[in-house]
Amino acid sequence: MPGAAEPDASINPLILAGRWRVEGRRVALATVIRTWGASPRPVGSMLVADDQGDFAGSVSGGCIESEVVMAAAEAIAANASRILDFGIDNDDAWSAGLTCGGSLQVLVQPVADDAACLSPAIIERCAEALTRREPLGLLTNLVSMRPRLVEWADVESLPEDLRARFTGGRAGLESREQEDWFIQPLRPAPTLAIVGAVHVAQPLARMAAIAGLDVVVIDPRRAFADSDNLRGIDVRGEWPGEALAGLAGGGGIAVATLTHEPRLDDPALSWALTSDDVFYIGALGSRRTHAARLERLREQGFDADQLARIHAPIGLDIKALTPEEIAVSILAELVAVRRGARD
Repeated sequence: MPGAAEPDASINPLILAGRWRVEGRRVALATVIRTWGASPRPVGSMLVADDQGDFAGSVSGGCIESEVVMAAAEAIAANASRILDFGIDNDDAWSAGLTCGGSLQVLVQPVADDAACLSPAIIERCAEALTRREPLGLLTNLVSMRPRLVEWADVESLPEDLRARFTGGRAGLESREQEDWFIQPLRPAPTLAIVGAVHVAQPLARMAAIAGLDVVVIDPRRAFADSDNLRGIDVRGEWPGEALAGLAGGGGIAVATLTHEPRLDDPALSWALTSDDVFYIGALGSRRTHAARLERLREQGFDADQLARIHAPIGLDIKALTPEEIAVSILAELVAVRRGARD
């Protein structure tokens, strides 16, 4: 029976669109391009659907997905992109499981060899870039419905308002010469590098993956790295300096050191403090442990401003006691820093 598909939740709809096409499916992408009032999903949220009604991703809290999927099938049959307008009043929102109403616009684009559709070549390039953790962008003229692929090396050549959207990672509309353009920056998910396959790492890795981060656990100690509790997680047995240097930073990197072992934590912190890709650094340990850690890093030449970037003791102060509670506090602090709610 057609309905929501069950792919890996971490797979971007653009990547999935490419996979479905290889399987012989006819597909379309639906993207939220504008919202007013309360909206359960932000601008840039995407859904992929095929002509049989299977879909993955989300453009709302569930109240309009069925209509979007039907519209996608119609767009595929017509080989034409279209914009859908939805106004969700309070009664409809309540029946759909939402708390309040709102309005949104959704751009539906079939994947086809037509100027006003997403071409297979664009889908393939997007999937390739996201898989390789390379930033990329899509620019769609909402009058002609013609999409344009923007390689990151070409972003600087765009007009200032369009360029600011891409570099700031903010999907949205811009008007130029009486035409609306939708800008969709495509960036890989941030990476959380957890140094130390310890008890806190286990729930933290699972929670971070659910939150949409790519998770890597680094620990050269075989007894820790081989833990069954980390099954399904990318666990690397190199020393932290080596493992971290091999990470691609296209989506930004967060580093959490959890071992209390200077031989492991200090090289990771040194690397993080000198990397332009790192947006969050956290270190587990008491204030006394951290004071000793800071002294060692000062001896390596790091100054007060650099050392102030380290969040220690790691995590928000919610009086966490269990490994699961500590993991919640760490992930909450990471999100707060990423979203600009904390330094």
